[in-house]
Amino acid sequence: MSLGFYHPDWVAVQETQTGEVNWIIETKGRVWEGTAAKDDAIREWCERITEATGSKWHYIRIDQTFFDTQPASTLGDLTRGPSQRTLRWGRGGQTKG
Repeated sequence: MSLGFYHPDWVAVQETQTGEVNWIIETKGRVWEGTAAKDDAIREWCERITEATGSKWHYIRIDQTFFDTQPASTLGDLTRGPSQRTLRWGRGGQTKG
């Protein structure tokens, strides 16, 4: 898959205690055939760009069902917690819970 013309739903920079984390965020109302392959391609890109630049890049897909059931007011609320099984992480993204 070529990401040359890829436009993510959101790109955000999160300030953390260990420095900035760049996030590529995709929202999905419905998961289609091919969604997992796209997730993998974006995740690989995050790994390569992190390695090449030293800046942390992560990918997260937030499915509508997760968003509807998990109240969140910050990016941190979406990226941590016990119900992360629907989230797809990029390099270094460790699920907690």
